Amino acid sequence: MPLLPSDLAARLATFGEHLFPLLLFLGLATRFGALGLLGMTFVIQTFVFPHAWTTHGMWAVALLFILFKGPGKISLDHLIKQTMRTS
Repeated sequence: MPLLPSDLAARLATFGEHLFPLLLFLGLATRFGALGLLGMTFVIQTFVFPHAWTTHGMWAVALLFILFKGPGKISLDHLIKQTMRTS
Protein backbone atom coordinates (compact mmCIF):
# COMPACT_ATOMS: atom_id res chain seq x y z
CA MET A 1 0.00 0.00 0.00
CA PRO A 2 1.59 3.27 -1.03
CA LEU A 3 0.37 5.35 1.94
CA LEU A 4 1.68 3.30 4.87
CA PRO A 5 4.77 1.24 5.56
CA SER A 6 4.01 -2.40 4.79
CA ASP A 7 4.62 -3.69 8.33
CA LEU A 8 2.21 -1.12 9.81
CA ALA A 9 -0.39 -1.79 7.11
CA ALA A 10 -0.19 -5.54 7.78
CA ARG A 11 -0.65 -5.07 11.53
CA LEU A 12 -3.60 -2.68 11.07
CA ALA A 13 -5.22 -5.04 8.57
CA THR A 14 -4.81 -8.02 10.89
CA PHE A 15 -6.25 -6.06 13.80
CA GLY A 16 -9.18 -4.87 11.68
CA GLU A 17 -9.87 -8.31 10.23
CA HIS A 18 -10.27 -9.66 13.76
CA LEU A 19 -12.00 -6.71 15.45
CA PHE A 20 -14.61 -5.56 12.92
CA PRO A 21 -16.28 -8.96 12.25
CA LEU A 22 -16.37 -9.60 16.00
CA LEU A 23 -18.16 -6.30 16.52
CA LEU A 24 -20.71 -7.23 13.85
CA PHE A 25 -21.20 -10.69 15.35
CA LEU A 26 -21.81 -9.29 18.82
CA GLY A 27 -23.88 -6.38 17.56
CA LEU A 28 -21.66 -4.00 19.50
CA ALA A 29 -20.65 -0.75 17.76
CA THR A 30 -22.29 -2.26 14.70
CA ARG A 31 -22.08 0.76 12.45
CA PHE A 32 -18.42 1.29 13.37
CA GLY A 33 -17.66 -2.35 12.52
CA ALA A 34 -19.51 -2.10 9.20
CA LEU A 35 -17.70 1.13 8.35
CA GLY A 36 -14.33 -0.44 9.16
CA LEU A 37 -15.04 -3.48 7.00
CA LEU A 38 -16.31 -1.26 4.20
CA GLY A 39 -13.04 0.68 4.34
CA MET A 40 -11.04 -2.53 4.26
CA THR A 41 -13.10 -3.77 1.32
CA PHE A 42 -12.36 -0.54 -0.55
CA VAL A 43 -8.63 -0.81 0.13
CA ILE A 44 -8.52 -4.47 -0.93
CA GLN A 45 -10.50 -3.70 -4.08
CA THR A 46 -8.29 -0.76 -4.96
CA PHE A 47 -4.81 -2.07 -4.15
CA VAL A 48 -4.93 -5.87 -3.89
CA PHE A 49 -7.60 -7.43 -6.13
CA PRO A 50 -8.80 -4.75 -8.57
CA HIS A 51 -10.61 -7.29 -10.78
CA ALA A 52 -12.74 -8.78 -7.99
CA TRP A 53 -15.35 -6.01 -8.10
CA THR A 54 -18.32 -8.41 -8.13
CA THR A 55 -17.33 -10.01 -4.83
CA HIS A 56 -16.39 -6.72 -3.24
CA GLY A 57 -19.56 -5.12 -4.58
CA MET A 58 -21.68 -7.72 -2.79
CA TRP A 59 -19.73 -7.13 0.42
CA ALA A 60 -20.16 -3.38 0.02
CA VAL A 61 -23.94 -3.64 -0.46
CA ALA A 62 -24.33 -5.81 2.65
CA LEU A 63 -22.11 -3.52 4.72
CA LEU A 64 -23.86 -0.38 3.48
CA PHE A 65 -27.20 -1.93 4.48
CA ILE A 66 -25.89 -2.54 8.01
CA LEU A 67 -24.32 0.92 8.09
CA PHE A 68 -27.58 2.68 7.21
CA LYS A 69 -30.10 0.43 8.98
CA GLY A 70 -28.02 -0.23 12.10
CA PRO A 71 -28.16 -3.24 14.36
CA GLY A 72 -31.19 -5.44 14.74
CA LYS A 73 -33.15 -6.26 17.86
CA ILE A 74 -30.84 -9.15 18.70
CA SER A 75 -27.72 -7.06 19.33
CA LEU A 76 -25.82 -5.60 22.22
CA ASP A 77 -26.35 -2.13 20.73
CA HIS A 78 -30.13 -2.60 20.97
CA LEU A 79 -29.84 -3.95 24.53
CA ILE A 80 -27.69 -1.00 25.59
CA LYS A 81 -30.12 1.45 23.95
CA GLN A 82 -33.09 -0.12 25.76
CA THR A 83 -31.22 -0.06 29.07
CA MET A 84 -30.33 3.62 28.62
CA ARG A 85 -33.98 4.50 27.91
CA THR A 86 -35.25 2.86 31.10
CA SER A 87 -32.59 4.47 33.29
